Amino acid sequence: MRGEASAVCFDCLEQRIKSDFSDQIVFSYGLSDSPLPFGSSAVVKVSDSSEGVAASDFDSSSSQFVLEYIRKEEHGCLADYVESLGNSNGAVECDENLDCSHSKATDDDDRELGLGTENITCESSGSFSRWRTLAALLPIAQISNCSASHLQKLASSFLSECPEDDILASLNRLIDGESSRQETESFLRLLGLPLLKEESDLPGLRHPNLSPVLGVLTSSDCLVSVLPKAPFTLENVLYYSPSGLKSEWHRNFIIYQLLSVLAHLHGLGISHGDIRPSKIFLSDSLWSWLKIYSKPDLGSGDANSSTSRRSLCVEGCYSSGLYADLKISSHLDWQTIFDKWWKGEVSNFEYLLFLNKLAGRRWGDHTFHPVMPWVIDFSKKPEKDSDSGWRDLRKSKWRLAKGDEQLDFTYSTFEIPHHVSDECLSELAVCSYKARRLPLSVLRKAVRSVYEPNEYPSDMQRLYDWTPDECIPEFYCDSASLLSSS
Repeated sequence: MRGEASAVCFDCLEQRIKSDFSDQIVFSYGLSDSPLPFGSSAVVKVSDSSEGVAASDFDSSSSQFVLEYIRKEEHGCLADYVESLGNSNGAVECDENLDCSHSKATDDDDRELGLGTENITCESSGSFSRWRTLAALLPIAQISNCSASHLQKLASSFLSECPEDDILASLNRLIDGESSRQETESFLRLLGLPLLKEESDLPGLRHPNLSPVLGVLTSSDCLVSVLPKAPFTLENVLYYSPSGLKSEWHRNFIIYQLLSVLAHLHGLGISHGDIRPSKIFLSDSLWSWLKIYSKPDLGSGDANSSTSRRSLCVEGCYSSGLYADLKISSHLDWQTIFDKWWKGEVSNFEYLLFLNKLAGRRWGDHTFHPVMPWVIDFSKKPEKDSDSGWRDLRKSKWRLAKGDEQLDFTYSTFEIPHHVSDECLSELAVCSYKARRLPLSVLRKAVRSVYEPNEYPSDMQRLYDWTPDECIPEFYCDSASLLSSS
């Protein structure tokens, strides 16, 4: 039942989100386990057009949500499930012409749920139907048509009320018989109870350590799941802030939550497959959410990858072919990629992209954009047997630009001694490099409030001389980054 991933380059993903939701939903950056800029999920910011939520709430990081695009034709059982829930309250007008080749299996079948490549299979003896298993794995609070207003309502509801308080209030209204049918159904879905008549026993409520889905928005060809954006992942903490696990109690608390949710999945007869730290979301209090339904790897260089990447890209997409021949995958660990690089099986460019991924850098996020070193200094055309024209890689670009005396002065005069006051690639530099492609609103926010085209460096040598920062991968692979979008 599983098909190829609905991969899309982040440029096309951004355009798709704009097309589906208008400019009221702001694309922040794409999400991918791969070192390459392809994926089907994105972090977005939701602007406030509803009552009940202060504008300041929407200016904070809490207004960020995750949208995940899932093609109906590739995940037929999930599409059937969402369609059934939508028809139960008339919230969705489903496309009657949709040709779904995935038939609904009987309760006695061994079932494979098309939720990704984690090999999520239901191997139970048939005590629970596919729909009840899906309800336990994928509780959906709301189902609506794909539009900015529906997404804003989901965001407003999530930001204006504490989820626990909302659940308790809904439960009280349900007990008192005061809740409307829609409120009751939304509440039951949030808990993971399907609204389908079956004789089998309930598989249990949604486990609190399974990531909830605030809503699913439907279009003609895709389902768009809406999830709250957690502040951290376990991968973030382990790689970059291990001190965040301050005590043995914190570590045991995370382990307990993971064991609890895995026991729940095993009780449902679910084979969860590969669970990665990047799929374990953490709150400030280290509460864990496991995202069991996830998208396949989009960075492998196999024969089918380029076809998969184009599945949601616009026809003739320029970006879809840029990385088609690269051989890096998110499944490679650092030792494997190092060995391949040492043997000459992957290029320096591929190796550095992988290191960027390990360092937590991500495409489209201008504050953590992938970084590449400048190789030439543009003083003259470099020659193979001469040092002239080549950048000195023995020193950082910052040291080359500022000079040893400036860095030594910085080190000796600050309370906390340090040489470099900024990182190797700032948001200012990234936006200046990409000035020809970015909207004016982004440039006014990141570079300067008054847009003056003549004040941006007009050629590569001026860019190199203008900033102490390193450069970006696009300068090595994407000539379109140097062309004006207007």
